[in-house]
Amino acid sequence: MKPGRDPLTLAELQRRFSDEAECRALLERARWPNGPVCPRCGSIDHASRITTRPGDFTCLDCERRFSVTAGTPMDHTHLPICTWIIAAYLLTTSSKGISSLKLASLLGLQYRTTWHLARRIRAMMADAPDLLRGLVELDETYIGGKGRKRNRPQPPAPVPLFEQPEPPKPQKPAKRRRRGRGPDTTMAFTAVERGGKARMSVLATHSTEAIARFVFDWVARSAIISTDELPAYLGIGRMQAGHIRVNHSAEEFARDDARTGLRAHVNTAESLHALLKRAIVGVWHWISDKHLGRYLAETAFHWNNRGAFEGRLTAVFGAQHGPVRLKALLA
Repeated sequence: MKPGRDPLTLAELQRRFSDEAECRALLERARWPNGPVCPRCGSIDHASRITTRPGDFTCLDCERRFSVTAGTPMDHTHLPICTWIIAAYLLTTSSKGISSLKLASLLGLQYRTTWHLARRIRAMMADAPDLLRGLVELDETYIGGKGRKRNRPQPPAPVPLFEQPEPPKPQKPAKRRRRGRGPDTTMAFTAVERGGKARMSVLATHSTEAIARFVFDWVARSAIISTDELPAYLGIGRMQAGHIRVNHSAEEFARDDARTGLRAHVNTAESLHALLKRAIVGVWHWISDKHLGRYLAETAFHWNNRGAFEGRLTAVFGAQHGPVRLKALLA
């Protein structure tokens, strides 16, 4: 956002994008900054607009007809483009997101429709930034916690001796969710530049191999990593330009590294984790393991695009992501 420019408010959004033509123009600018791109042959700015079908084009090379929503999560949508833009605005400008139920009440749609709509927008939020550079903090967190307290069952009424039933078979105790590492929690891994971009993903285990796969794909080799005392980071740190650590077990949360002169901590990554968990408690309430990756992508998107109001819409609709079918989400 340029200095001195007012943010894109909801009233300004409705004024600027009040009809489908303006909304399609926004999609075209976001998807095709250099002109229409044919999804079949890849030709750029070599297509003619079909005047009888707004938003549709004909490629002059392969003669294929395509639209501005073809090949995106908006493909074959029955919703107006204006609805998509308003929903994307609400999702991207809320620092902790917005629930599908609340989105349904704001847009006047059914919950099933906004559930699918929100997940397709979150898929477009997953467009990854470039390699993280500079000083990068690495940390993991666990999604899932202590189970709710249940009411104790009332003891049965006494039965006369001559009507005593057979003793019940012993039952296994109910499975309870545990805090921290355990079979009932899912791990999320975060890499964040100090003062820069962030990336998040679901992590199967905290082993060196599992973490290294993300670090080597996300973080430049010239970066210095800052971690806690997890042993898996030792081998990864040898592959980077530098590695500084803090020992949380010894109640050390930040220190000045004498060798590099840098401040060692993972407070930035933990701030991102706090944002995620506050969103779970206050907005989403519960997240399934199947869709956790999409919520992590939304949290990282909010972090990476904080302060850029109108740029968030361009970042969402300009993402290179294929269609997201309802059957695939429910399977």
